[in-house]
Amino acid sequence: MRLRALLVVPMLLLIAAAIATSCVVHDEESVNGGRWLDRASEEATARAPGDDKAERASTPERSADHEHEAAEDTGNLTVRLVDINGDSVEGVPVRGRTASRVEWNGVSGDDGRVLLRDLPEGLVEVTYDLSGWRTDFDISGRRVRVPFAGELVLVMPQVSWLRGRVVDANRHPVPRARVGIGTSGVGGSALDCAVVADDEGRYQLAVSEDSWSMQSFLIAWARGLATANAYPSEGGPGLSVRRDFVLAPLTPENAERSKWAGDLFAGLDAWDALPVEVAERDSGGTFRSVVGRVVDPEGTPLAGAVVRASVTGHASRSGPDGRFTVRLSTWHDRLVVEADGHYALSLEPPADGADFGDLKIKPRTDVRIRLVFEDDRAPVVGAWTYMQWEVSAITNEDGTAVMRGVDPQAMLDDRPLMVRPGRTDRPQPVPGWTGPVHRDGITEILATRGRRTSGTVLQPDGLPLLGAWCVVEDGDSYSDLWAMQVTDLAGRFVVGGLPRDRAATVVVAHDSYPHAELVTPPGPQDDDIDVTLRFPEGVLTRGVLRPADDDGTETLHLRAVPLPPFEKHVRPVVHYLEIGPERTFSFPSVVGQRYRLLLARGSAYACRLGPEDVVLAGATDVVVKAHQGASISGNVRDRRGPLKGALLQFRNVADDLDTAFAESLRRGRFEVPGLAPGATYAVRAKKSKHAPKWVDVTRLAAGTKGVVIDLR
Repeated sequence: MRLRALLVVPMLLLIAAAIATSCVVHDEESVNGGRWLDRASEEATARAPGDDKAERASTPERSADHEHEAAEDTGNLTVRLVDINGDSVEGVPVRGRTASRVEWNGVSGDDGRVLLRDLPEGLVEVTYDLSGWRTDFDISGRRVRVPFAGELVLVMPQVSWLRGRVVDANRHPVPRARVGIGTSGVGGSALDCAVVADDEGRYQLAVSEDSWSMQSFLIAWARGLATANAYPSEGGPGLSVRRDFVLAPLTPENAERSKWAGDLFAGLDAWDALPVEVAERDSGGTFRSVVGRVVDPEGTPLAGAVVRASVTGHASRSGPDGRFTVRLSTWHDRLVVEADGHYALSLEPPADGADFGDLKIKPRTDVRIRLVFEDDRAPVVGAWTYMQWEVSAITNEDGTAVMRGVDPQAMLDDRPLMVRPGRTDRPQPVPGWTGPVHRDGITEILATRGRRTSGTVLQPDGLPLLGAWCVVEDGDSYSDLWAMQVTDLAGRFVVGGLPRDRAATVVVAHDSYPHAELVTPPGPQDDDIDVTLRFPEGVLTRGVLRPADDDGTETLHLRAVPLPPFEKHVRPVVHYLEIGPERTFSFPSVVGQRYRLLLARGSAYACRLGPEDVVLAGATDVVVKAHQGASISGNVRDRRGPLKGALLQFRNVADDLDTAFAESLRRGRFEVPGLAPGATYAVRAKKSKHAPKWVDVTRLAAGTKGVVIDLR
């Protein structure tokens, strides 16, 4: 928090250049209808006199200073709010602020417009503000000069949805709980935005794509209760992610962390309360006029493009020849160029001189697709489609989606469109890249119908488990992009879009149960399945490793591998343990489960530890001995000579768990240590990691040296 306070002054000075996390609150109706509406705007609408929306949208906050300014030269400013699809956004509070900090407030009408009346001539900062989200640092916050030619259009960003409930340990709602998203870094943690849960503990939070990172965290807090944390999983623009929180009773063990969380929310509140300086800061009043020409990628002039200074608000439009002149301040000003149907351009002024030359701005277009299942041509409803990673849309009841602002070059690819299952109970497609996509008209895209796995996850005591991660394992590189789900307060999860032509397993994991994962059976290939999964009881297994001729200086690594049979739906976790100089070890294990202990490769000791290496979970006096191992070494060659990069597999014919891999190095050399003395190993090889098949080569005894493996 101290770091954030120190950054207040420079960040306020960089208002127009900085971009921060964008978070807003929406109600369920506004989400389903594609319109943005929150309680603040509903209350503002309810307070507005009369039914005239234009009059309601232009109601300013009056003050003595305002009346004084209105008596001088004044003008009106029309602001229009649109979403990323270009549709009007109703019910959003908009405000204009001047150097005297007088505010003109209004609420956008059903056409997305709000009229700010009687603004004084000069610099005005226009922002929209919802739920403590300071748009002052968003690129949509604009500094303009009154009088302003035309209509100021602010584009609201596309967001992912976080929804859920906050309850106590008895599953009772926690009214007015705080829920926020923040970032951890070297300087500590700080919240980017937060909302307040309603009287039923429900909250809704919208987060921009820029907010997701490996350092992001979700946190829920209420006075007098412990805090709860979660890692957000990316839902994608327009998609909804469920996150529920259970706040435990306050104890001496968690009191300090609860205070830390309270300080985070208090710090964010203080940050949001800071005044925003709108005065013209020009470092001594140094301005200069800059010139340039706006053109398309082919060099054709673009007339009517808006060219503006990001900080001082000076603006002009390009003429018929694409040329413009605009005033820039020497104080961190940037030039922003915007034209309909093109990407916006933001750039620093030239280091010397005042001529920007030709500014090429790339065109963008709208792409319309209709997604249908290939088996019956039924529309795919609620699927997520996107191009260029950042341009996306959700299919409607007709299976149609419109992606706004696509680079035409992207449509030159054969498969430029990604299709992913949405968060809905409707049938969903198997994810994957598809195409082609046409620029004109509506492109019909065929999708493969997927199946669905749903279930209830329980704790060992039979109570529903909140916050378990559900991930798909199907050997496909797309699985991690769509399948992450988190169980809700009832322990429920739903994963759609699973392939029918191959086995796909939903794996369930939770930090509180490190000894096991839960897995769903593949099930019938043509049916959806619903299962009940319960985590098994866990217990700690302890022991000591006794290596022969050990001086205690080498760090060893032990594997604890669960042995079948396993309980239904239960997959005990394989543990990898680092053994220090004291040579003791412990690992969480499933009650009643047997484990095989083996040394990891890389040391002089054999992987196999002998007949005492099988232990029962919960044992506390395990003693296993490590013995000196043997190795196999030699060369790999093909018809052209020594072969580098070949892959080799060595499998103990009497013990499948004793399997080693090696890659040939320069001059085809390889060596495999840690083999069991006297054991025989079946050898397979392939010329490279990209080779499609393994080839059975030979059998070798541990300790064999100088062998030549010929892959001709």
